Amino acid sequence: MLTRDTLDLVLGPHKDNVIKLDLLNRLGERFVKDGRTRGVTALSSPEAIKDEFLLDSLFGVTVLPKSGRVIDIGTGGGVPGLVLAIGRPDLEFVLTDSASKKTKWVEELVSELNLENVTVVTRRLELLGREEGFRESFDVVSAKALASLNVLTEFALPLLKVGGRLLAYKGPALSQELEEARKALQELGGRIHRCTGYGIGDKTFTLCEVLKIAPTHERYPRRDGVPQKKPLK
Repeated sequence: MLTRDTLDLVLGPHKDNVIKLDLLNRLGERFVKDGRTRGVTALSSPEAIKDEFLLDSLFGVTVLPKSGRVIDIGTGGGVPGLVLAIGRPDLEFVLTDSASKKTKWVEELVSELNLENVTVVTRRLELLGREEGFRESFDVVSAKALASLNVLTEFALPLLKVGGRLLAYKGPALSQELEEARKALQELGGRIHRCTGYGIGDKTFTLCEVLKIAPTHERYPRRDGVPQKKPLK
């Protein structure tokens, strides 16, 4: 699946890449073998898993901070959270989803891969964003294919410390989402830091980084289901 040369190219050469490569390929193989039948992904081919799960997620490793806590929201089958945790075993990760079917799968993988830096939580984000120990407690929030940016920021920014960043994995057509998220960012205390495009195979991806520049008002996140039904705009 992944090769050492590819991993060295993305992360930079390091002796620990041997261990990371083994873990990433074991993770990819589990997705290929069981991901579709367990209902955590529609992808099944090794090439798609390699490109859209492993390589795409790995790009975020290159912008993670030197220290701190990371929470992967709407983690689904563990993407990008498990890949980020393998790439940065020195950081503390929380992977969360509201679907227990998915968090059970992630817990199995955490155990199989012996990822001691990962905790799995089953909770709705509207509740988690108000909970002590989670609200404004993280240096990084990561999310892939979870929601449009104006909805995603309402889930993510309440979890971030001031100075923390949201890493939003997006496709190439981001301009409309950025425009629609302007009010949400202002209301929630965030601003766009940078959006970086990159190619994997014949597809283009974008990692959009949102910086939290002010505390989020206690009214956010709103109650269950409201952020999706009535996005800030």
